[in-house]
Amino acid sequence: MVNVSLQAKILSLLEGVVGIGDRIGIAGSILYIGDLYMNGYLNEDKARTELYDICFSVIKATNYNLTEEEVRKKANRMVEEIMMAIKLEGIRKRTFTRFKPRSTSSERRTFPF
Repeated sequence: MVNVSLQAKILSLLEGVVGIGDRIGIAGSILYIGDLYMNGYLNEDKARTELYDICFSVIKATNYNLTEEEVRKKANRMVEEIMMAIKLEGIRKRTFTRFKPRSTSSERRTFPF
């Protein structure tokens, strides 16, 4: 099974990043862009551009032996995977909020008696 979770994609991007502050900053930026996109504050093209800038910088810094073209290809592939994960996460959230179980009056009670 293919792992499409957003967290897994972010962790795979951060494999070569050593500093904990850098890892937190990069992951936070990606999650923030995803939230802005899913809430309609950022269109898809702008989200892809911002994600590409992050991915390109991280891949270039962690894979210094790759050529510029290889870094671009890898960054584009990572952006596609992250965008797919963001969209799937949005679908999952909308689906689960739509099908919340109804609570009955007996389930609302704190005590069973």
